[in-house]
Amino acid sequence: MAHNKNLHKLLNIFYSNGDYPDHGDDVIFGSFSHDELKDLLKLPKLEVALLLRNLVDNNELEKVEVDTFIISHLGMKAFVTGKYIKLYRKAIIDNLKDIASIIVPILSLTVAILAISIKLNSPSKEDFEVLQKKVEKLEKEYKK
Repeated sequence: MAHNKNLHKLLNIFYSNGDYPDHGDDVIFGSFSHDELKDLLKLPKLEVALLLRNLVDNNELEKVEVDTFIISHLGMKAFVTGKYIKLYRKAIIDNLKDIASIIVPILSLTVAILAISIKLNSPSKEDFEVLQKKVEKLEKEYKK
């Protein structure tokens, strides 16, 4: 889940450090090395490598040199449209749905058991009538 959020952060780093003029093809891409990205994201080196591999595999980053990457047009589109943020939010909603599908039946069962136990432990009409007769009998004896 946080993987998608980190992908968006990584694309943000590349996108926000580029120079994108309104007209023409004179786009200057921001390029970063693996170590620079590790320091910017404050993530372990292995996780940054996995994020980079994911974006390179999706053609959203391009490898310029051995350890230097730039953002591609697909990467810009993914960042601008919020592709990975949407996936992150969808994962959160799916997790909440999963939790709710577990909790709701448990709560329903608890309420049903509670209702049955209250019904079984409550005095019946016959018990109430017997108690009422005893009270009336005691009242008559007390009045004498």
